[in-house]
Amino acid sequence: MLAAWFILHAPARRELLKVVGGALVPATTLVLLITGMMRGAHVLGFKAGWMWNDDTYLRWCDEHLGQSSEFVAGLLSGL
Repeated sequence: MLAAWFILHAPARRELLKVVGGALVPATTLVLLITGMMRGAHVLGFKAGWMWNDDTYLRWCDEHLGQSSEFVAGLLSGL
């Protein structure tokens, strides 16, 4: 959406470049700090819940969220 705004709305280009340029330096710094300057054995050690090797997360979801139609209806009503 930002790219479309940049292409279609010429007066906003300068401000968009400022926003993206201002975010680029801190984002790059944080990535380098997190990854150990890209020298780590595993570049990022984060594993999201659905990528775990065991099924603990899936059991937790099943226990707390269940398969109830009310829960699914609540999620879909928010869309």
